[in-house]
Amino acid sequence: MRINCTASVWLVIIASLATQAAHGDTPLVTITGGVDAVNSQNYAWKVTNNHDQPIVSIQFDHYRADTLVCPDGWSQDWKNRSMVGGKNAPGFVRAYVEKPADGIPANRSESFQMRISLSSNVMARPGKAIVKFADGTEVTVDNVEVPSAQSLLERNAMVIGMAVLFVVALTWHASRRKRLQAESTDTPAPPPADAE
Repeated sequence: MRINCTASVWLVIIASLATQAAHGDTPLVTITGGVDAVNSQNYAWKVTNNHDQPIVSIQFDHYRADTLVCPDGWSQDWKNRSMVGGKNAPGFVRAYVEKPADGIPANRSESFQMRISLSSNVMARPGKAIVKFADGTEVTVDNVEVPSAQSLLERNAMVIGMAVLFVVALTWHASRRKRLQAESTDTPAPPPADAE
C-alpha cells in the first residue's frame, strides 16, 4: 500500500508541475495598447486570451468617451457615456457577448477601439480593465492605458503658478518698502549749518 500511496503523491506532484509548466507565469489575459500617438482622442487595445475559456466580457474605465468599436457580435453597456446633456464624470464601458462561442476564444486576440469626445482635461493614464471568462473567472488587468480626468492641480496649474508669483511679488515689495522706511527713519538729520 505504501508504494501506491507514494506513487499517487508523485503523480499529483508531476501533474501539478506539468500544469504549471504549461501555463507558466502567463496571465490569463494580456491587454496592450492605449492612446494613439498621433490623435489623442483615439485609444486602441489588443486583448489576448491566454486562458482555455473564451472571454465573454471586458470592461474599460474611461473619461469623456463616446464610442467603443468592438468585434462583431459584441454588445455594450455604458456608465457616464459622453454625450450632449450627459454627465461629465469618469465612467466605464463594458463590452460583452451573450453566447460564449461569440467571445474571444483561447489563444486568440481581438481589437477594441475607443474615442473620446473632447481631449481637453483628459489624460492617458494607467487604469484597469475587468475581463470575464465563460467559466465565470474574472480578472482585473492593471496598468491598461485609459482616458482619465485631469487632477485639480493639472487643470489649474497655470492659475496656481500665477497666484504664487503674485504672492511672492507682493511679499518682496512689502519687505522692500519696510526696509526703505526703516532706512529713512534711521538716518540722522544733517547738523544745522553754523550761522556766522
